[in-house]
Amino acid sequence: MSDKIRIGTRGSALALWQANKIAQLITANYSEYTPEIVIIETEGDLDRESPLWQIGGKGVFVKSLEKALLKEEVDLAVHSFKDLTSPLPKSLALVGFLPPETPSDAIVLCGDNPQQNVPEGGTLATGSRRREALINRWRPDIKVVPIRGNVGTRIKISQDKGYDGVVLSAAGLIRLGLMTDTVMTMDPQLFVPAPGQGVIAIESRRDDLTAIEIASTISHPDQMIVSGWEYDVLSRVGFDCQVPMGLWIRLENDKVKVDGFLSNSDGSEVFESQFEVSLELAEARIKALAQTMKEWIQTK
Repeated sequence: MSDKIRIGTRGSALALWQANKIAQLITANYSEYTPEIVIIETEGDLDRESPLWQIGGKGVFVKSLEKALLKEEVDLAVHSFKDLTSPLPKSLALVGFLPPETPSDAIVLCGDNPQQNVPEGGTLATGSRRREALINRWRPDIKVVPIRGNVGTRIKISQDKGYDGVVLSAAGLIRLGLMTDTVMTMDPQLFVPAPGQGVIAIESRRDDLTAIEIASTISHPDQMIVSGWEYDVLSRVGFDCQVPMGLWIRLENDKVKVDGFLSNSDGSEVFESQFEVSLELAEARIKALAQTMKEWIQTK
């Protein structure tokens, strides 16, 4: 590897914020390396109309970046963890993670809404089946409509079409400076987040020891553990799972707290699990949860 570290990323404002965050950490820790941002257009960026589940799920934002890694066009690929919904190529590995400012979902309220809430019979936009199921369960009076695009595009479309709000990741809003008093942040125990929501993931080639060492150095140790557990649950439940799924794992002192959620599409049938376990027993308990979730899905 030369003294240049090429960081592959999508070109959206949020993706670039995340890639630049990685670049800043590399610069702060390694005077001998110069980060370079390499923007890569993904299949998910090219098709902005089709529902994600019809074109391969959120993983369509990842595959082009992985191809660039495999061709050695970049040294690191930066992802939103929640986009990692397919098995990794055998020669690639997830080698670093940065924690989210918050794992929560948030509703950006649109239009004139002095009550700072979604009105009775209001309309919310989301591109997530999980969020749709949670909305249907939380407020069955609300009409849910599909939406695609980056953060700014979704907000503008929702405003232009007169929707009452759009559901997005609170971490993304914070990173883009869009967390204003028109945003409702949802309780993650009520609105269980997607696995790894808000987490920044770093991927590299398994044989690139320099890239692996750099990613490990700039990563958060606790997030490495938690994201490893969440990725393991995804792999055990099934990456091709189209069932709305939430998973929120966090380390608090010597305890591990876990919230799991599954639902059918309209939120009328759900699986929920909440537990606290010691750090020593956490891995076994989380694996058991993954098996239970898989069995629940198979009955639907």
